[in-house]
Amino acid sequence: DECYAALSFIYENWTPVKNRFKDYIVKPKSNGYQSLHTTVTDLRDDDPGYSRPIEIQIRTRKMHRMAEYGVAAHWLYKEKRQQPNEKTDEQFEESPAEKTTTDKDDETIPLIDLFSDNIYVMTPAREIRELPQAATPVDFAYAIHTEVGNRMIGAKTNGNITRLDRSLHSGDTVEILTSPRQEPRKEWLEFVKTRHARNKIKHALHERSREGRRKEGMEKLEREFRNHDLHLNRLIREGRMEHESRQHKNQEFEHILFCIGDGSIRCDEVRRWFVTDSNSASESIALETTKLAKTKRKSRKKNTSLASSGSIILVDGMDNVMTRIARCCSPAKYQAIQGYLTQERVITIHKEKCSFLQKLSPDRFIKVHWERKM
Repeated sequence: DECYAALSFIYENWTPVKNRFKDYIVKPKSNGYQSLHTTVTDLRDDDPGYSRPIEIQIRTRKMHRMAEYGVAAHWLYKEKRQQPNEKTDEQFEESPAEKTTTDKDDETIPLIDLFSDNIYVMTPAREIRELPQAATPVDFAYAIHTEVGNRMIGAKTNGNITRLDRSLHSGDTVEILTSPRQEPRKEWLEFVKTRHARNKIKHALHERSREGRRKEGMEKLEREFRNHDLHLNRLIREGRMEHESRQHKNQEFEHILFCIGDGSIRCDEVRRWFVTDSNSASESIALETTKLAKTKRKSRKKNTSLASSGSIILVDGMDNVMTRIARCCSPAKYQAIQGYLTQERVITIHKEKCSFLQKLSPDRFIKVHWERKM
């Protein structure tokens, strides 16, 4: 009853902040903590623009002992056993030290802030945001809005430019400076305190990386299509790229571009979805027919296949596979070679130090070597 009487007196003299009241007396915390928490706004009749938040916690001496020392210490106190660091009643009266904040006129306002886990910071429009202890201006910016945090370039605390990693305190007024060209920085993750800000920064960094890969994939695909007289932009406008992406990969075209950018899908694979050059198509069919005939003639040899050059190449761990000499490096007979398994299940034979081969996925490398005739 004493606590609620004190709360009533406070509300009669100060303006309570909406949704800032917590009753831990009726519903104690799991550790037995009991107290009344509220936040009020201090106003002045002679200054309509003046406003300061004051956080107040109300508890009895018994509740205070349990909050500071826990249940065991409380019972020791009741049994009057001497505790080395135990406070006297006079010390308890002095224990709720008044915190002060100073404005431009050097005026001090007491903040009754006993064992608080949070701080209360204001926007220039006098809106209050609740943050954890040691929160930074970056945490405050993301508490206002994700885009405010993402576009943040600086902050002012109580009218002064401040560092982004500076700890805020209850009563601070924080103004966030933004720019439409700014993007979140990875180093912010080293000092932000709230999970909300950390998750938003990580998401923005991931999306920025993904967008970079997508642009890189688009540039690679444009070059590939241009070299084969295909008009990529027209195919995109007609919706054919989206349709073929769904048909062949069951993915959106945007995802295909991302995969091309990170190297998990090759440009020539996508280009082969569209055959516009009949001559190249005929040459490709003839070449595949020739390689198939050579493979059949050598099918009885274990772990071997016939290359387009007519030289026999041994393929470790695979029987009756089709191979072809890579045009990018055209390895000569008995040179050190490396195989690469394509999407068509054909093994292309490259020089071991082929520069183009180094750009491909190592997971698809196959050990191959020339057959040595005795």
